[in-house]
Amino acid sequence: MGLILTIIVMFLSTFSVTCLDQMRIVSTSGEHLLVKEGGVANISCTTDHEWFFCLWQHPSGVKECSIQENGTYQNACIGMDHMEIYGSEKFCSLKVENVSVRDHGTFMCLLNQADVFHTDRQFVKLEVATQAQLQFKKDKSDITSILELVEGEIVDLECEGRRAYPASQFKWEVSGTELVLSTEDHEPEYGSHTFRSTSTIKYTADVVDDGSTIKCSAIQTDKGSILYKDSQNMTLRITKAVPLLAIRSSNFGFLTGAIIAAVLVILILIIILVIVFKKKKQ
Repeated sequence: MGLILTIIVMFLSTFSVTCLDQMRIVSTSGEHLLVKEGGVANISCTTDHEWFFCLWQHPSGVKECSIQENGTYQNACIGMDHMEIYGSEKFCSLKVENVSVRDHGTFMCLLNQADVFHTDRQFVKLEVATQAQLQFKKDKSDITSILELVEGEIVDLECEGRRAYPASQFKWEVSGTELVLSTEDHEPEYGSHTFRSTSTIKYTADVVDDGSTIKCSAIQTDKGSILYKDSQNMTLRITKAVPLLAIRSSNFGFLTGAIIAAVLVILILIIILVIVFKKKKQ
């Protein structure tokens, strides 16, 4: 079946065209189409003549096709379970349900004119939007929702968004105040069209912030419209640093106590020795 379909497509694609009234695809659903993961994509081609054979090729190379004859439609390819062709005399559309990252790429629409077998083709790029998976990091290590620091401690806080398309843009808030001094980095993820994005800030622990939150928001937009927005909160636990003088006093007190204890032990030993010595003389 696959071999026969390939031969048909090659024949229709290379058929010599001499007629001026050749079928032409006059419009498509657009050169680029952005659909959220899990959504439904409808990709279409419209011609100026009635079509006989309609073929849609998935970015993976899998084909979905249909034959139109006497007002009825018949599937001519096995295709994929989540794809279906529907249309009318001059309109052929591909419905892609439960869109996933595997559907990201360029689809080909090939239409064949009835009776004279003229063909035309157009390409439509389907972009699959995916929401970022957020994770907080401190000095490159994963952290939980609570950050424990000592007053004056300086740390690098990183907000990481994985498997995102389009790439994430970040916003930071500390105790409700927005921060603008952050660095961002975006890199493609291996084997996928998605991005790994990071945003980093330097934070100096302040007891005033104890009990408050640091919030990182990841925003993904397309042509000015927000596709996804998500945020992670981290609660601050800030303890006061022990003053150096108090540390010295504590150390001094400990040393003094140790000396006094040692002197008492020595005195007790001397008394014991004196008592033993007197008993021996008697």
